[in-house]
Amino acid sequence: MIELQFRDILSTKIIIIGAYIINFKNKVYVGSSIDILKRLSKHRWALERNTHRYSEEIGIFKESEVTFKIYPTQNYLELEEILTEEYKKLGKALNIQIGNVSNFTQTTKEKISNTLKGRIVPTEEKEKGCKWVYITPLGEFYGAVSAAKKHECNQSTIQLRTKSKSLKFKDYKRKLNIN
Repeated sequence: MIELQFRDILSTKIIIIGAYIINFKNKVYVGSSIDILKRLSKHRWALERNTHRYSEEIGIFKESEVTFKIYPTQNYLELEEILTEEYKKLGKALNIQIGNVSNFTQTTKEKISNTLKGRIVPTEEKEKGCKWVYITPLGEFYGAVSAAKKHECNQSTIQLRTKSKSLKFKDYKRKLNIN
């Protein structure tokens, strides 16, 4: 388990997969993510602007009164469920749903599913089979995902830079992967 303060999140640049607990004065929020620090940054942003879904229950946000516990694990959904149930028994859990549960109607879910059918989402293991090789100032990457990770941006940014006619991005290119 890793315990952090808010200021620690901004200075850490590693990707941690697992479950996490946000400790408020007398309540906790349990969650999980494949990039915990990024997810905690989003929680922080919402808390600072009083737009977090549990802002009413939390009250006035004071950074010094909030800590995080991170539990690195590949079984993050199972651990999130266990932790949520334990804190519910104690009457301290803010969240009542576990995992990424959406409020979409069945029709909307079907439309999203149909849109995504046949779409190939590259993973690190499958990137050599990708369509494009991205050439950037930091090297050559099989797929926009690995290039984006190295550049610390999202994959659409890499794709836009390689298509740009701007001199600013003249070192960004892509070529067909002929393997």
